[in-house]
Amino acid sequence: MRPLRHSCLGLVRKAYVDLLGQRGGNVIGLSLRSLRSGSVEKDRTAVEAAAAIISRYDPHGWDRIRSNLRMILVSEALGPEFWPSVGACVLDSRSIEEMHPMQLASTIVHEAAHARIWRLFPVYSAQYALRIECACRRAELNFLERVPDSAWLSSALRGPVSRLGASDEKTERRVEQLIRLGAHRSVIAAYRCIRRIRSDA
Repeated sequence: MRPLRHSCLGLVRKAYVDLLGQRGGNVIGLSLRSLRSGSVEKDRTAVEAAAAIISRYDPHGWDRIRSNLRMILVSEALGPEFWPSVGACVLDSRSIEEMHPMQLASTIVHEAAHARIWRLFPVYSAQYALRIECACRRAELNFLERVPDSAWLSSALRGPVSRLGASDEKTERRVEQLIRLGAHRSVIAAYRCIRRIRSDA
């Protein structure tokens, strides 16, 4: 059974997307929506470039992504992550702007792997977090084996997946996003504390 906190969070996220999400049309058969202000054209161009790489070098993989995801959602400061409540691969705007298209494609493959695992086993348990992350990393590497001139990215992804390391990396990425949003230092300190408690649980 899904923990209550995840169900409540899912409802909040769904309402957030329904109320604020701008529709960006379809990207090779997958819906694109944006939570940031302004035009979605730049987001659309970047996501289309990434999707084109996946559909060209792994067309069956792209079909699976479309069946496991309902949308790609661009946020001002959240992501990359998978939101089960709306079936979305969430990408943050800075990743969209700074990532090489191949990196963005690899990220979409990773989050789509989370979506597939969630569809098969829709209950989150911290004890499986490392195994799930390893499976999603393998999905990225398997995809990159099909893409020419991707050795530089594959080598960067071949390091060990440490549960603590992955948790710390995600925490610091979130802290950086909170700083960009102007969060007070007490909020940042509280967030770090909560993350430590959850990783020790």
